[in-house]
Amino acid sequence: MRFPHAFLLFCVPLLFASCGEPQADVASHRVYEKGRLTFQYPGNWKIGEDQNLEGILHLTVETSGDAIVIVQLYPSKLGQPLEEFAREFAKVAGEELPIGKVTGSKFTPLEKSGGFDVLQEDFTLQLLGEKIPHVRRYFSRGFTGGCCFLICQVAVEDFGKVEAGFKQVAASLKVKESPAADAGAP
Repeated sequence: MRFPHAFLLFCVPLLFASCGEPQADVASHRVYEKGRLTFQYPGNWKIGEDQNLEGILHLTVETSGDAIVIVQLYPSKLGQPLEEFAREFAKVAGEELPIGKVTGSKFTPLEKSGGFDVLQEDFTLQLLGEKIPHVRRYFSRGFTGGCCFLICQVAVEDFGKVEAGFKQVAASLKVKESPAADAGAP
């Protein structure tokens, strides 16, 4: 599978900080709706990248701190099992770091949630002698003509502040069916 790397350049800086994360404002949520994709996200978060990369719809939802949500829609021909996707994502993310090092990645399957298969990666970012524990939650769900991957990342110390926002995005995410779905288009 061809794995889009452009988004990693955006994500790398987010690995380096872990303070100042505000509580996700899920009560006054916003709605993203474009093409076939729709979901709710916290009112104090914003849409970052929003593009189609070689047939893969890719967008990021940014907090005002350092957490990130990445949504990717793949056509059927490019889909892969969740654990394979997560391990490849983690490998590429670690290789793309300009400074620092990711160590101790441990993948743990979690209980299925809202139709998504869920996998958690716990890892440590080592930077300038500091060790910052992080967590990534990977979600995967198939739909007619493709699959959706959702990647949620934050420093462990801030997880409690953004968990409700991560859940809001995952629980509300919908991919509308379309005639193009049969042709494998996201």
